[in-house]
Amino acid sequence: MSFFEEELGATQLETERAERYERLYHYTSVEGLKGILDNESLWTTQIQYMNDSKEFGHAVDIALGLIKRKKFSASARLAQFYSAMENTLGSSNGARTFIFSMTENPDQLSQWRGYCGLGGYSIGFNKSALQELCETSNFRLEKCVYDDTEKERLIGEVIEAAVSYFESQDGREDFDVIERESKFYSRILKIGSTMKHSSFVEEQEWRLIGGPFSWKDKKSQWRTRDGLLLPYYELKLVRDEDGYLPISEVYLGPCKERHLAAESLRVYMQVTKNLFRRRYSKTPYRG
Repeated sequence: MSFFEEELGATQLETERAERYERLYHYTSVEGLKGILDNESLWTTQIQYMNDSKEFGHAVDIALGLIKRKKFSASARLAQFYSAMENTLGSSNGARTFIFSMTENPDQLSQWRGYCGLGGYSIGFNKSALQELCETSNFRLEKCVYDDTEKERLIGEVIEAAVSYFESQDGREDFDVIERESKFYSRILKIGSTMKHSSFVEEQEWRLIGGPFSWKDKKSQWRTRDGLLLPYYELKLVRDEDGYLPISEVYLGPCKERHLAAESLRVYMQVTKNLFRRRYSKTPYRG
C-alpha cells in the first residue's frame, strides 16, 4: 500500500475497485465535486463558453488556411465552391456542441492552478462506464488532437470529401446549397471539437462531446457564471451493479486543511453512497 493510500486510510475494497478500472480525471472545485455527487450527473458546457472560448476557432483557422491554398490553383467554378465553404466558416460559432473535459493526468500542477483554485479535486471516472454512457446518448468520448500535421490531415480529408461531392454535381451553380448538402460544416464541427493548440499537449485531454444539437432542442439548461448566462447539457451518470457512481478515485488538490478535507470527503462519500479511493496530490500547498 502506498504512502498516499495509507495516509488517507484506503480500505482494501476501495483499493481493489480503483485498480479494476482505467480512469480519466476531471479537475474541479469543491462546488463542482459536490454537484456531481449530489446530482449524479455531469454538466457539459457549450463549446463557446468554455474557459478557452477560442478553441473551436483554432480548427476553423486551419480549415480556412487550407482552403485558401487550394483555392489559389482551383478552376473558376471550384473556386466559387471554396468561397461558399469560406463563408460558412466565417459565420461559424461552433453551433450547439457541448463538452465535458477530462485528462489522463490525475495530479498535474498546471491543471490544479488552471481549473481548481483553492481546495480542488481531481475526479477519476471509469473510462469503460463513460464509453457505455455514450452508447445511450448523443455523446462520444474522444481524445484531443494536438499535433498540427494530424490536424491538417483530418481537416484536409473533410475538405476533399466536400470537393468530391461538389464534383459529382456537374453543371450546378447553387454553391451554397451544394456546400450544405456535402455535410462539410457538420464534419468540421465533429473533428474541430477535438482539436487543441499544441501548446496544451501536456494536458492530454479527453472529451465527452455532445451534439451538435438543434437550437430548438429543449434539453439544454442554463446557469450563471461571471455575469453570464451559460447553456449546459446535463448528462446523467448510471450507478454500476454494486450501486456506485462510476468514480473509483479522487485526488485532493493542494490546500491548507488537507487532513480535514480528506475526512470530510470520506464522510461525504458515505453520505452519497459511493465508494472511491481518496489520495492526496503530491503537489505541496503554498499558502
